[in-house]
Amino acid sequence: MRALTLTLAGLISTGALAAEPGRIIDKVVAVVNDEVITWSELEEATAPFIAEIESIADPSLREAQRLRQLKQTLEELIGQQLIEQEAKSRRIEVTDNDVDAYLERVKAQQGWDDTKLEIYLTGQGLDVDLFRAQVKEKLLHQKTVRVLVGGRIRISDGDLEAFYKEELTRSSSGFDVESAHILFSLSPEASPQEIEARRIEATAILARARAGEDFAALASAHGDGSSAKNGGGLGVVQRGRFDPVLETALFALAPGELGGPVRTRFGWHILKCVAHRKRPTPSFEEMKAELRVQLMDQRLNQELKRWIASLKEKAFVEVRL
Repeated sequence: MRALTLTLAGLISTGALAAEPGRIIDKVVAVVNDEVITWSELEEATAPFIAEIESIADPSLREAQRLRQLKQTLEELIGQQLIEQEAKSRRIEVTDNDVDAYLERVKAQQGWDDTKLEIYLTGQGLDVDLFRAQVKEKLLHQKTVRVLVGGRIRISDGDLEAFYKEELTRSSSGFDVESAHILFSLSPEASPQEIEARRIEATAILARARAGEDFAALASAHGDGSSAKNGGGLGVVQRGRFDPVLETALFALAPGELGGPVRTRFGWHILKCVAHRKRPTPSFEEMKAELRVQLMDQRLNQELKRWIASLKEKAFVEVRL
């Protein structure tokens, strides 16, 4: 998060930034110790959710949902700010080499070179420098949480066996979905008119696919994002490992069936269920390492909430929303 650092005395005297007399271009929505969170930062972080909220027809319900989302996102930004401040006070750092290593892992996993990475980032409205800054921030948060919170968590084999049984119960569908999609992307700043225009465009392409046109060719010709390059292929989707909105829609489709448009923070999606893939039941030993990672993440998130709450108790936090 790119928080603007000011002294408390300066906050009291200014409270906002002005480009010229009488024209406020930003304002402080929260003070976290000696740093602030501005309206523009909150607006940027909330934009993907607000775009979907704008489609709610009832104005009272829309406004109530907008305020709830703003408050929730602000709480998350405050937590992130507290983590960054704790990292600074404990002298926890992330180097450029750490960022390079992360990017190399991403490229290896995706089968990308530098050019393909840049193409993907351009499609997401990012450049390499901005992406590196975001990665560095993410890695700093992860390292701080791992160092200061992760050490409190202990997981026994008994914990893993119990978690294994829970996972088997949850995965009762018995199949995964080989799938594809066509993404009609939207920027976080998209207006309601732009959102509706893209939905209409997606609906028209869906009609063409249902009329018999080749889905992969339509994805390559009209889709956005990296998957458009391979005919919209998403690979095999497992429950609990994918965007919840898309997962729900995909698992409701029969093999060969088309669905959508479905809205996510990335835009509108047309979906295709290519096939159902029977999932064999892995043994506890086969899943043990993966289960440990999942259970660690679960408990880490629980412990993280408690830790951030304790940081807030010791910090000066003033919300001005």
